[in-house]
Parts: sequence; C-alpha cells; structure tokens
Amino acid sequence: MRIRFLLGAATLLIFAALLALIHVQWNWNDRIAKLDEEHERRVLEFAARQFATEFDQDVASVISGLERGRPENLFHSARDPHLIAGIYVAHDADLDQIAADGSHKTVAWPAALNGVHTHIEKMERMRSMIDPDAPAIVLPMMGRRLPEPPPLIPPPHPPILIVLLDRPYMTQHVFPELSHRLGKDLDVAVSDGQWVIYQSNAKWSGKNAESSEPLLRDSGWRVSVRNHWGAVDEIVARMRTRRIYTLGHVMGVLVLCLLLLAIIARRAERLRQQQLEFVAGMTHELNTPLAALQAAGQNLADGVVHDDAQVARYGAMVAKESRRLGDLVAQVLDYSGLQSRQQLARAPVDVAAVIVSAVDATRWLADEKKVDVQTTIAPGLPPVNGNAETLTRAVQNLIANAIRHGVGPITVTAARIGDKISITVEDQGPGI
Repeated sequence: MRIRFLLGAATLLIFAALLALIHVQWNWNDRIAKLDEEHERRVLEFAARQFATEFDQDVASVISGLERGRPENLFHSARDPHLIAGIYVAHDADLDQIAADGSHKTVAWPAALNGVHTHIEKMERMRSMIDPDAPAIVLPMMGRRLPEPPPLIPPPHPPILIVLLDRPYMTQHVFPELSHRLGKDLDVAVSDGQWVIYQSNAKWSGKNAESSEPLLRDSGWRVSVRNHWGAVDEIVARMRTRRIYTLGHVMGVLVLCLLLLAIIARRAERLRQQQLEFVAGMTHELNTPLAALQAAGQNLADGVVHDDAQVARYGAMVAKESRRLGDLVAQVLDYSGLQSRQQLARAPVDVAAVIVSAVDATRWLADEKKVDVQTTIAPGLPPVNGNAETLTRAVQNLIANAIRHGVGPITVTAARIGDKISITVEDQGPGI
C-alpha cells in the first residue's frame, strides 16, 4: 500500500514538473521570438547600410584623387573607373569634355546633363551637388582668385566640374555585385526616387521594405532590403510555430514515457504482490509435510515406535509426506522455469499417458481424502506437440486442487474438439 502511494505521489510530482517545464518553455519561446524579430530586423538594417556604404564609397572614390585643375586624374584614381561615363568642365555657357590623357574639347550639352545645365543657370552661386537624374556629381572648381569686377558687372561663375556616372553600368554590374555580397536570402531593390532601376528579385519592386537607406547623400536614390522568404513577422511566426511543434513532440514523448513507466511500475508491483502471495502460500504448504516428517522422525529417534505395524505406518506416512514435499518442490521449479522464460523441449505427447501419469501421481492424496478419481479418455486421440513433464504437472495440479478443495467424485476427461484436444478436470463442488 505504501509503495502504491509512493508511486502515485511520484507520478503526480513528475506531471507537475512537466507542466512547470511547459510553462517555462512557453515563456522562453515568446522571449526567443522577440529576440529573433529584433535580430532579423538588425540583419536587414545592417545589410541596407552595408550596401549603401559600399556604393557611396565607390562613387566617392571617383573624386578622391581630384587635384586642383587636373580633372583627368579622376580616370586613374577611381576605385572602379567604369563608373565614369564622362568628365566635363562648365565655363558659364560653354562645356568642355575632358579625356583621360588630359586633352579637352568643347562640346554641346548632352541630354543627360540638361538638369545640371538648368540648375547652373538658375543659381547665382554654385555649390556641390548630385543630380539624381543623370546621375552626375557637380563640384565648383576653386582655382586662382580673379580680380574684383567693376561695380554693376556680375561676377563670373567659377569653373564647374561635372562627373557623369554610368547608369547602365551601375544597374548591370555594381548593384548586382553588391546584392550578391549580401547573400541569396535577401532581396534588394534600388530606386532613383521615381522608378525602380534595379531588382535582385523580379517579383519584388521594393514595396513594404523592411529596411532602406539613402544612396549618394541626398540624391533621392534609395536601396530597399527585405528577407527573400517573407516578412520578418511571418518568418518569426514560422520559427515560433516550429519550436512549439518541437516542444509539443518532446513533451508528448516524455508523457508517453511517464505513462509507460507508471504501467511498468504497476505491473511490477502486482507481480511483487503475487510473488509474496506465492511464497506465503508455498511456505504454508511446505509446513504441513515438514511438520509430519519432523514428528515421525522424532518419534522414531525417541524409540516411541516399537512394533512392526507402527513402524510400517510411520514409514508409509514418511513416504507420503515426502512425495507431497517433492510435488511442492516440483511446482516451485516449474514456476521458476516459467518466470525465467526457459524454452521447453517439445515433442509429440500421448494425452492418455499424460492423464494416467497425473492420476497415478495423485493417487495417494485421493486415498487419503477418500475421493474417487475417474478417467474418461476418448479412443484414437492424436498426439499433441508439447512437453510431457509440464503437461503432466499441469493436469496433476488440477487433480490435486480438486481433491483438496472440491467434492468427489472427480472426473478427468480427454476429448477431441475440432483440431484441438480438451482435457477437463471436474468435481462436484461449488468451484473456486
């Protein structure tokens, strides 16, 4: 009873621990989901910033080697000279194109620089700027100071350096290379303020971007980045659901193991109880023949028995109790063999011989109880596949129980029923 209570208490404690573990894991999953969301957004922000920084550095390198009055140096100092579509110097309304060897020639304003031309004409004082439409970098060239002009004469504009960037080269080479560095899990889109000029994923135009950064300072160009597999909220939700499923499976396995452990513990407790009952019953059964043998031996040793008739009666009792003790020992051995799952040797067994042997082995008990044992064996019974000693012991135990606890006469019947052989031990008592 105490062991059952302990098993029940242990089971409840384990279930309570599992519930507490589920609660902790659930809260932990929520915190992990928030950390995952924060991590994914930071990754996207870092990717957009890295894209913008590397592109701006490539463009900045175009003018990093500019020396006063030597614009042709830009062709040689740029980190990627292919970014330069042309270098021009504007003197008021005139426009000179600079070649890589330093030569220059006056040209008409190209259509790509119409916006720059209009801007220069409208501004009284020129400052550095980036024209997003061209795109072009516009820088005043601060050369030698000119003498102060007479009054009422407008001062001349200083020469203006215009670096026209190669837009097709950026969209076909620079942007794809920068996007490739970010990895295949990210989609990138670049817009010039009005149109999308580059898409790493043809199905995404930059709408609903998770992160974006400006390009070329305040030019209006922007790079937008998102995760290729969906929005951050959706990805985090899928990860959280996957962890919940995993947690559910693990907890399910733990609960199943706990149930199996409880079932095994109950069966072990039941088997232990049966073993205790078997030992108690067998001890009680052994006491009777042992007491009889002890009394007979003590009487013979003390010389109480003198005549031959008494000696013969004591000898018969010793033989009977010895057979009884031997039967009990054989039962214990049979039980231990069943418990150890030993493989019994099987062979064709004659059922009639088994019944006759069992009846002969219990004849002394029947004579003692004055019970008549009758046999009815159908003729022509086929042999059965089994172990002769074990079958004989089984029938013998049934007959002995009927003699001890039943009411005679006792009938042992063997008959064929279909493809089986039925052995029945029947008495006239109320049954067990």
